[in-house]
Amino acid sequence: MKNDPKLNTDWIISAEELTSWAQLRDANQPALTGSPKWRNYVAFLEKKLLEYGVVDNFRNSWPFERWYTSDDATNWSLISDGQPVRVSHYDAYSGSTGPPGITAQLVYYDHDNPPQSLKNKIVVFPTIPHPQPPYDDEYLMYSTFNDYEYRSDDHFAPLFSYVDPAYSITFDTMYQLEQQFHEIAMAGGAAGLIKYIERGVPTTAIPTFTGATYLYDGDGNMVKSVVNGVTTFYAGRHYQVEVDGGDTTIRKYYAAGGQMIAVRTKVNLDPSVVNWILGDHLGSSNVTANEDGDHPNQC
Repeated sequence: MKNDPKLNTDWIISAEELTSWAQLRDANQPALTGSPKWRNYVAFLEKKLLEYGVVDNFRNSWPFERWYTSDDATNWSLISDGQPVRVSHYDAYSGSTGPPGITAQLVYYDHDNPPQSLKNKIVVFPTIPHPQPPYDDEYLMYSTFNDYEYRSDDHFAPLFSYVDPAYSITFDTMYQLEQQFHEIAMAGGAAGLIKYIERGVPTTAIPTFTGATYLYDGDGNMVKSVVNGVTTFYAGRHYQVEVDGGDTTIRKYYAAGGQMIAVRTKVNLDPSVVNWILGDHLGSSNVTANEDGDHPNQC
């Protein structure tokens, strides 16, 4: 953001604090709309805004009229030939069948040789394999990593490449949703549909959010944060020390004309690395460049 004489800079939060808010959100996932984690984060933001003197804060409700979700598995079921079949969940926007449910013939949908008729049948759609490169623009946009808020070459999968479900199931889920199975079923007059997604991925535990605390000085500046066990000390806006287990990362920011222009990062005893902070046409700092001209970070 460019300096604006109409703005009181004392009322603008620092980039470091804004980053800590985003890190808190990312550490507290999945924060699905309306979920307890989502409500906790909204309450956190409201508290912070009130601390900064916001006086016109209000909530706007948004009702979901098309479907209702529940964690109680007794609210949905599938029975085939008199035997119960375990299902993970009912689909979004599926609506309710009522207590009697739906009774119809099951038919398997072979993508290479679709059944002649889907009318009044429950259609079982299997997983569609991902395409081979080169990928079209739609696949690159919705089914691959194309940008990160916090990019790290040794942590994230390569950009614009197939993402193995063993690494993240999100992109395979998006790809399967893009196949529009529900439109095929509706167009064929089907009584219902079942999505069978085979990934062959072992079940893994989702990292648990262990909490976050923040410490401010008498002027309201954050001097320390602890998020998921990672402690960060802030000495003003231009110097911070992050301690993560046995690793210590020091970041020193350089400014000119009121704009951040560079950051020097030193991890443990490794040599420090300087990255230049580049701005866009609006004056926002959203890209860093190293001495070779590469962009290790972008938001």
